[in-house]
Amino acid sequence: MLNKIVSATIKGISEQDFIDQTEKLNKKGIVHFDDFDHTNFAVFGRKTAELANLYRKGQTSPGFGSTVDLFRVFERSVIDGKTFKEHRHALYAQYKSAFGARNEEGKWVGKDQEKLYELEAKLQTLVMRIYHEDCYPAEIAGKIMNMHAKFVNQYGPLVSFFDRSSGKFEDMDVTDDESADGEDQKIASAAGQNTTVANVIGSDKQVEAFFKCLASLYNSRSMFDRYVNGFDEDEAAMMVAFHKTIMSAVAGIAFTIESLTGYPEIMKLTIGKGQGEPLVSGKYGTCTYYIDKRLVWKRMQGEDVNPILKKTFVKQEKMEVALPDGGLTEMPVPEDMLKSFPTDDATIAKFAEKMMDEEMDKIAVGKSRNPYERGRDIELAGETIDAKPLNANNKPEDILFTQSRAETTFSKKFNKGYFSVRYSIPEEAKKEADVITETGTKASKGVGTGRIAIVRTGKEMKGDMVKLNKMAASGPVIYLGQEANPDVNDALEDSSGLLIAHANTECHGAILAKAKGVPAGVQMFSTIKITEADGKLQAMVTDMQGKTHYFNDGDLVTLAVTDDFEKPVIFEDEVPFETQKLYNSDIPHTNLKVSAIVADSGISLSTSQISDRLTSGLWMEVYGLWADKLSGELSSNISDRLDAFEKSLSEIQDDIKNLAEGDKILVLIADVKEALKDVNITAEQLFELKERAFDLTKNYVALFRTEFIYAQQLEAHPLIYHEYDQHKAFVERMLQRYGSEENIANISKESIEFFKNNIDKNRYKAFISFRSIVNSDGNVMAMDINKDDLSFVLSYIKKHGKAILKNIDYVGDNKQAAFKDIKDLINSIGVDDDYDMLLRFNNYVQSNGHNASNINTLIGRITEKRKTELAELRKEDCNTFNYEKKLVEFIETKSAGYATPLEFAKETIIQELMMMYSMYGQVEVRFYDNKPAEIKGYKGADSKIGGMPAITRVAQNEEFDPIRGSGLFLTPAFQQAWKDIELAAIKEVQERVSKLYGPGEGEKIKPFIVFSRTPEEFRQVLEMVEAAGIKGTGVMIETAENFINLFGYLLAKFPKFGSIGGNDGEATIHAIARVDRYRDIPGLSKNVSEALIASIIKTAFIYETVGLPLFSCGQNNSNNPKIAMMSAVLPFTGIGVTEDVIPEVTMSVAAMEKRLREDFGGNKEEALKAILAELFDDHIKEKARTSGISEEAAKDGIITGMLQAKREGIEEGKLILKLRDQYGIQ
Repeated sequence: MLNKIVSATIKGISEQDFIDQTEKLNKKGIVHFDDFDHTNFAVFGRKTAELANLYRKGQTSPGFGSTVDLFRVFERSVIDGKTFKEHRHALYAQYKSAFGARNEEGKWVGKDQEKLYELEAKLQTLVMRIYHEDCYPAEIAGKIMNMHAKFVNQYGPLVSFFDRSSGKFEDMDVTDDESADGEDQKIASAAGQNTTVANVIGSDKQVEAFFKCLASLYNSRSMFDRYVNGFDEDEAAMMVAFHKTIMSAVAGIAFTIESLTGYPEIMKLTIGKGQGEPLVSGKYGTCTYYIDKRLVWKRMQGEDVNPILKKTFVKQEKMEVALPDGGLTEMPVPEDMLKSFPTDDATIAKFAEKMMDEEMDKIAVGKSRNPYERGRDIELAGETIDAKPLNANNKPEDILFTQSRAETTFSKKFNKGYFSVRYSIPEEAKKEADVITETGTKASKGVGTGRIAIVRTGKEMKGDMVKLNKMAASGPVIYLGQEANPDVNDALEDSSGLLIAHANTECHGAILAKAKGVPAGVQMFSTIKITEADGKLQAMVTDMQGKTHYFNDGDLVTLAVTDDFEKPVIFEDEVPFETQKLYNSDIPHTNLKVSAIVADSGISLSTSQISDRLTSGLWMEVYGLWADKLSGELSSNISDRLDAFEKSLSEIQDDIKNLAEGDKILVLIADVKEALKDVNITAEQLFELKERAFDLTKNYVALFRTEFIYAQQLEAHPLIYHEYDQHKAFVERMLQRYGSEENIANISKESIEFFKNNIDKNRYKAFISFRSIVNSDGNVMAMDINKDDLSFVLSYIKKHGKAILKNIDYVGDNKQAAFKDIKDLINSIGVDDDYDMLLRFNNYVQSNGHNASNINTLIGRITEKRKTELAELRKEDCNTFNYEKKLVEFIETKSAGYATPLEFAKETIIQELMMMYSMYGQVEVRFYDNKPAEIKGYKGADSKIGGMPAITRVAQNEEFDPIRGSGLFLTPAFQQAWKDIELAAIKEVQERVSKLYGPGEGEKIKPFIVFSRTPEEFRQVLEMVEAAGIKGTGVMIETAENFINLFGYLLAKFPKFGSIGGNDGEATIHAIARVDRYRDIPGLSKNVSEALIASIIKTAFIYETVGLPLFSCGQNNSNNPKIAMMSAVLPFTGIGVTEDVIPEVTMSVAAMEKRLREDFGGNKEEALKAILAELFDDHIKEKARTSGISEEAAKDGIITGMLQAKREGIEEGKLILKLRDQYGIQ
């Protein structure tokens, strides 16, 4: 009854008139899209009704739909002396026990998949027998064929997009699409349950396809889902959409909210090549786009902006196309499309406007005031121009809808507002657990333990699903399969997790997993081979890192899809996990900005939604006003809405006044109240207010480290992308020289044999001696490479002498003497004569007692003939060639879809920063500063291979010092790569953000230079950053002493902000200790040390005194809530913590701010004393015990030292101000 009233109201007619109109449509049996719309879903099913509505808006192709009444006519079909309905009743009674039941704990048990398949087979056989034996009422075929004839007459023949001879069809080709009433009900998510029959040609085939769709109403997963959700089977019906086939060159799935996390302001679209069914089912991978709704809105207002924040490329080698005579076939993707996106950005942006329009239409119809209930689940398809073959020059210019329905996962989850669910593996458990692999893409979050159940595709699939069901009777299982075909739904009730080799995050299996709360990973394996032995299956898989693993039926594993890890992780055996659920309405607002140390925008989509009860409540209220305007509710009820708005805010007015940013919130509230006084207020005005309210929910600043992008997304050293052409040229040169890879392998073997038989091994002793000397302190590069001549040593000294000297300069005094001779040697090499150089080197190694006494003999034996022979030998061996070839292949695969690997590396950083800005509103960017230990997993970072990877080894040498910091950017090998990738990317983002979001917005992208050791180093790096055109740069200070060291440049060049990293404090203090004037600074112990905390306090008060903002980042804030609480009473503008602990740290900071107000009357020094006593509690007890003093005395001593650091900071700040005035620094 309610649906009738709502639909009648939308149409603007009486309820009775709507009922009369509906009944007339129902009796027709088959109705053209022109004659009904989304309000008639009770007659045509939601999918068909939505298609009709989209057609009327010009957003999909024409069609017609069958009604409930036509299905009821079918149910009266008589076969074997009974109606179909009677057969169904009898079979349901016979198989009722196969469905199982819910036990006392609320869990569904007793499902018998084998029996359900039997029921499916019997019912579907009956349906198709009724068709083939003509047992159905004649009116069914008559109505379908009559409508089809009119349809063909109206729209004419078509040309298939892949028909290279441009042949024409005599009949209309139509897609029969299921529209089961119940599939799209709000309380159930059953994506992909029923059959779609594509590219059906001819009126007789339309009738057959109609019956195939009817039969799919009785597949096991549909029947089970209806039974579990309490649907009356007599009320179920199949209404079929006869939808003119879009001859898809591209197709895919889109959501008007982000589908993995429910983020409401970003749309997500996945798209691939060819027909849609294998793409939406997950058979093929798809490219993914993330789109900012605010920018889409600007496009809809006439601005020419690109709303795409990020796009990821997946290589698709096969696609499905429609055949001229009907049906589909698989074919290779055209060669020129293998490495390109399915269509261009302009086409995606144009379709994004349609998605936004569709969402707003449904807000208007549904009258929902909850921003999380507006999501649309959309399927899409696009034809090429004139339906000609897809190729790089003939991509679709327009994309149409093939489905639009309510998103059912987050509209159920977030009906009370956003909440964060944190699944995590405890740290102790991580240490003890055995990781099988970390690979793939997150599709549904959670943690599940179970026994592996391997499921094949094709004819074996149902038997494997029966096995899975039987395994589940004795405990949870983990589904492992090749594809996420719709039958995965049969496994979801029994599974603790899904491991899917291929597929994409929006495929039916992933959608179902999210809806049912089952963790899932897709694109887990690049290859999978399933074999059977003794009735058990084994899967040999290759993960995305190229490693091979074996999984057997019954293996016990844990699947973790959590924010602890970048990718899904498979552990051996059972691993414990924790779950924490927290609503935004539970989180207090803080004055101190708590910032997220971000690594991946996929994780941040969830974390950045964490807000607080004040700002999230305000946003949802203003959003509701915008929704009211769209639905027409606001104009007729504006005074009541204003009263309700004021009432909702009355209880928090005092709280707002206590906030540092309270003025901004109060201004918005005042603007909203003023706007509501105008009865003619527009949707555009309310949209802007809604976005301002949403911006206030962005309480966190993103602290973005570019090294994470290299580690997690680029997976290679920056130099590999920058110098890619050299690597590729080497591979091509080798192939050109030797003809084939086989020849290279053979020549390598011959070279090795020649070396064994003809080259005196003693020549290498000199090199080994030299290498051991320069590597003795760990500060000079080790070059463990097989070379065919001692001249390599000479060229090495020539090429790297300066770098060696530079590294020697940075070792401690106790090692300087050991390097004196080698420094003299390098400095003395000023001649070009190889023989003279060899003698000098020989004299050095002999005089220092190294085992190279026979080097003179070796030198004497190097005759002109031998030199010629050695020169002709191939310098690069087979290992080097294979290494380089794999490296080139890896980079080409990663950068597919982009013009060059360099462009891909730069654009990856740009896109991640654009995502972070969209989610957080402000991003602080820490330049790359990885250490050798951190880049071991990078491609191209292997120091043991010869040939071209020396590019990378040089960089490793120059990065080796663990406190190298910004000096890395001055090294010749790295400098240009840094400029061309990172600096170019940050400049582009600043410009792009200002252009898209408003003048000055780009300055909210704030890069900062990592630790600098000397003012000169600092000056040179700063000049490069400024020369790149980057604005608003900051600096990482690390310690108060470094501020003093660099103060002139800081005050002259950095009026923006500084950053102090507590977790690097110990290493940094030791680094500064190498400078004479700071040699007496004490070292540090673990975590909470007096020296570290004193340095933090001192730095904070220096910054406050000179009037510069200071930001605190580092692991200590994340690991120790007391340090985060201490930050709340120090003059910091913000603190950075890892994303997974944002709620906890926020509440700790809020608790301290409350204590400051209520317990200490705002006296920050008294509050600091109290939190320091708590912070050093264990340290105080230990100090009292070991020193023989009371705990009170120990506490007083520590706190006195901390307050002394504060005073020193203030005094040094005053000194800096005095020096600034003295030297005229502005």
